[in-house]
Amino acid sequence: YVRLYHPKYTKRLYPFPEPWHLRNTSMVDIEHVDEKSFPVFSDVPYQEVVLRPGSALFIPAGHWHFVKSLKRSISVNMWYP
Repeated sequence: YVRLYHPKYTKRLYPFPEPWHLRNTSMVDIEHVDEKSFPVFSDVPYQEVVLRPGSALFIPAGHWHFVKSLKRSISVNMWYP
């Protein structure tokens, strides 16, 4: 399972503040959203997909993503310069 958020919504995804080393990581627990701490998060539009065996997904630079394995699996992540 993959959920993607467009980078134009970055501020509404509550990234960790600078100089935190995870500045490209949201403070929100996407599976248990605290509506009081993150009031606009639930209104952010997203796209979601469930990949099938042998599938691959290209995530464009800057897009926020949440990934959850629904079964036992192996994932590979590659960063292009």
